[in-house]
Amino acid sequence: MMLHSAIFCNSSISITTVTFDIRTSTSTSRRSVRFQNRAILNKPSPLLSKGINKSTVIHDSLRVLEWDKLCDSVASFAGTSLGREATKAQLWSLNQTYEESMRLLDETNAAVEMHKYGGCAMDFTNIDVVLVKSAIQNARRGLPVDGSEAMAVVALLQLAETLQFNLKAAIKEDTDWYQRFMPLAEMIMELVLSRSLVKFIQQLIDEDGSVKDSASSTLKRSRDQVRLLERKLYQLMDSLVRNKMKETSSLEVSNIDGRWCIRSGADPPTSFEGLLLSSGSGAGSIVEPLS
Repeated sequence: MMLHSAIFCNSSISITTVTFDIRTSTSTSRRSVRFQNRAILNKPSPLLSKGINKSTVIHDSLRVLEWDKLCDSVASFAGTSLGREATKAQLWSLNQTYEESMRLLDETNAAVEMHKYGGCAMDFTNIDVVLVKSAIQNARRGLPVDGSEAMAVVALLQLAETLQFNLKAAIKEDTDWYQRFMPLAEMIMELVLSRSLVKFIQQLIDEDGSVKDSASSTLKRSRDQVRLLERKLYQLMDSLVRNKMKETSSLEVSNIDGRWCIRSGADPPTSFEGLLLSSGSGAGSIVEPLS
């Protein structure tokens, strides 16, 4: 798919041609994006001499040409929500120098080459970058980081480690890959990964983000006590239900918001001593026994 957009901010101000060459291959699941940018600045516009801001004129012209829709289309190729936001912000940035633009093009070409290679593809779709960002912000402020945030950090560090490992393997296979992947290759090789942090988090946090029993001996004892009490409560509730089965056959034990209750399909409720939590015509009742 080839997208062309010619931006005429003012015939005497500038003409900017931007070409987006987006190729998508279903068989290889690879996408490449090539940006070609050319800007020509002519003599100052009479509008500027009247006090009209050049940036405002350019942005208004871009909106008329639906540049925002083109930005959304290009940003949709980013693998994360933060990546999409950054892409759109980059495309709307109009104060870059020629050198900065060429550096970004070099990074884009390197990313395309890495996707072609396969093993070095930078796929962040399985990383919850919002949780990672939240974890970093909390850590900087000295605030607690919850289990889900910690595991998101682990996933990002493991992805970076895998990417670094695959890059080293590619360079070992053919040293030319290092130059093809520049400048991204240099960035990846310079990453400092804290394996001790990954190990520490994995010792404390389960994959679902919950704290492991083995995180501390005190926590393990407390959870063992909770599980023991829950078993005793269930046995008590079960005995109450069995004793009342002669009166009705529609009784069952339920845990509602952490409260052990007996749900009855009968209306009015059966003769349990306890707190009536819910009762309705034809809907039965829910009772939290006094015992």
